[in-house]
Amino acid sequence: GTAIHACFEQVKWLDQQLPDRVQLTNIVREIVQEQMNAEEILDVFYRSCEQPDVLAALSFAAYQQPRETLNNPHLRSAVHCPNDAKVSPLQWEIHGERRFSVLSKPDTLLQGSMDRLTLLYDVSDKQRRILGADILDFKSDRVTSNATLTSRVQFYSPQLQEYQKAAAIMFRLDKEQISARLMFTSVGKVVRVK
Repeated sequence: GTAIHACFEQVKWLDQQLPDRVQLTNIVREIVQEQMNAEEILDVFYRSCEQPDVLAALSFAAYQQPRETLNNPHLRSAVHCPNDAKVSPLQWEIHGERRFSVLSKPDTLLQGSMDRLTLLYDVSDKQRRILGADILDFKSDRVTSNATLTSRVQFYSPQLQEYQKAAAIMFRLDKEQISARLMFTSVGKVVRVK
């Protein structure tokens, strides 16, 4: 799981460029010692990148058009503006392994690390303004059925909800402006968490 996760950390936008296999080999070999295991892990990673849900979740094309973003069920909540509103120039910024430590209540500290945090900025003025966020968490669980997938989503949902709370505090956003999704890399499924 750690090695697959490390491979996905190297992805910026899948529709622009796949991570280089030589670079990934070096990263994976630091995690697993056996050459055969490293090659198998890379094969699994590249196959996962070909899955439609994974490709869509990690593609710039899914984010780049404001109207498409508003109509994309995975990202709709990340952009909180009406369909008829004038959309300002937008810019997406990716943060891998985004660590956080925030107070959610006077006596409650939220700490953790988001696998992939993508922030949406309005760049029409000199000062950029954050409009929304998309949190993607990579899971390498073995998923063998829809029942297993549902069970794993239920298990991980509280974690993603905490990430949403943290992002809301850090970036002064409403929960509706933050989408949170689980990517199950073994089966190429991406599931939105509410």
